[in-house]
Amino acid sequence: MTATTSASSSAVPAAGTRQTLHRLRVGLLVIAAVISLLGLSLFVFPSKTDTLFAWTIKVPLTAAFLGASYWASTTLALCCAAERDWVAARAFAAPYLIAGIVLLVVTFVHIDLFHMDDVTGWLWLVLYAAFPGSMIVLLTQQMRVPGTDPPRTAPIPAPFVAICFLQAAVMVPLGIALVIAPTDAASLWPWPLTPLTGRAVGTFVLAQGVLMLTVCRERAWGRVRPAMMQYVVLGALHLVAVARFSDTFDWGDPAAWLYLGFIVGIAVTAVYGVVHVFGAVRDGTAPDPPALYRITAARRP
Repeated sequence: MTATTSASSSAVPAAGTRQTLHRLRVGLLVIAAVISLLGLSLFVFPSKTDTLFAWTIKVPLTAAFLGASYWASTTLALCCAAERDWVAARAFAAPYLIAGIVLLVVTFVHIDLFHMDDVTGWLWLVLYAAFPGSMIVLLTQQMRVPGTDPPRTAPIPAPFVAICFLQAAVMVPLGIALVIAPTDAASLWPWPLTPLTGRAVGTFVLAQGVLMLTVCRERAWGRVRPAMMQYVVLGALHLVAVARFSDTFDWGDPAAWLYLGFIVGIAVTAVYGVVHVFGAVRDGTAPDPPALYRITAARRP
């Protein structure tokens, strides 16, 4: 896509470029509002899941992990909603669908552990019963929008793509293992997980791995803005959770240090990605971003 020359002209799409449906952008804003509240209850009040969340999580670090993941997902939804070109907004599609469908199945498998005598349990059930179908309908409508993808004008270096792929190659199999066999796979995790929390954690690990595979597929800085912004939030919040609940870890177990090292790797990768995403905008090799990013990505004079 040809970079626009002013903030006002950035709203004008390139000829033939597929645009993101307004209703889909609104849907993402609704999703962001809902899951931000889930993140608030889990990350800020991880010891109060018996009253504030859909099921009781006995290990606060697990609640904080899920809360960080929800807030990172909130970031992804907001950033994708801000993007008018579908090529830059579509990063959410695969990970959201996977997370929504898997968490719905997990809910029915462990329904006896949910607070179905309280509004929190029913709100969770309604949310995940409605989410996958609604998302499929919106994505089906989006796929019917005419237009094409613009060319990649700011390619991501191959070493960075390789790093993202290696991270995904860890997260996707681990996430699948936690979802399918949480009791067995929990031995790979650095703190205790129940079958329900193991599957919930595994769902987010799997979805995150799929998001990084999406980055590898797109291979252009102008296409991965939302993913990189999400990755920064994810890495930062997980590091905060580790610091906050460091006593939960057995630091004599190599798994604890492997986990910490992996989270640090996510944070470093994310910062590098964000710097280069907006560096490409300032250099004029990537399209101007929407207003949500504009202060960060002011062009060089």
